[in-house]
Amino acid sequence: PGATCQHVYTFFLPATLHPGNYEQNLLSSLWVHLLDNLKNSSNKCFTPGNSIIMAKILVVDDSEHLIALLSQILTSNGFEVETAVSKKELVNHLLTIVPDLILLDIRLSGDDGRKICRDLKANSVYKNIPIILMSADADLLESYAEYNADDMMGKPFERTVVLDKVNGLLKQAS
Repeated sequence: PGATCQHVYTFFLPATLHPGNYEQNLLSSLWVHLLDNLKNSSNKCFTPGNSIIMAKILVVDDSEHLIALLSQILTSNGFEVETAVSKKELVNHLLTIVPDLILLDIRLSGDDGRKICRDLKANSVYKNIPIILMSADADLLESYAEYNADDMMGKPFERTVVLDKVNGLLKQAS
């Protein structure tokens, strides 16, 4: 059991197709196609029936540019994104939401993201949330496992690397 997804969207499909009702049949087949595509995507969690739960990612970095870039990458791939630029903002977010995954900068202004990660993993409420530590300093990333992070990512990064790491950890957590 990993993190829990936050938002539920329910789709109702007709139980049977209606002979002679072209529009109804077309709409039904489009919904079935949409659901099949969404079920093959790891950025969502599914519950019994046709409920889709959107994965929420919390991006924590003191660079507004990096937050904007990561937000664009993630939202354009169907994720819901919350952001924080400091430890204080991170803590405030965690009082109101439990994200499905956290992308956390190691060199956060005035704080060490690795220690924040270790503290979160020691807390029973947050211990199952996958955390990816990020840094431009490869030496800092080498110790990510010592701080109980689930993965690490160097900066700069490729779009595909971000999505592969996020999708991989969400699949493991579900």
